[in-house]
Amino acid sequence: MKKHILFVDGMNCQHCVKKVSDALDQENVDYEVKLEQGTVIVTGDNDAIRASKNAIIKAGYQVK
Repeated sequence: MKKHILFVDGMNCQHCVKKVSDALDQENVDYEVKLEQGTVIVTGDNDAIRASKNAIIKAGYQVK
């Protein structure tokens, strides 16, 4: 499985981390949120990465 780093614009507090985590939990993907870096590391195939990006966007954040 490959790992992909998603840069999440606007994720700057624990409340933001919870919103992003809740959205990703609904997608059943393997991820790790790093608040200090403003990133989410997704492990999986292209479908998992695409689903993660969409979930983060729906939670109200921009993915770079």
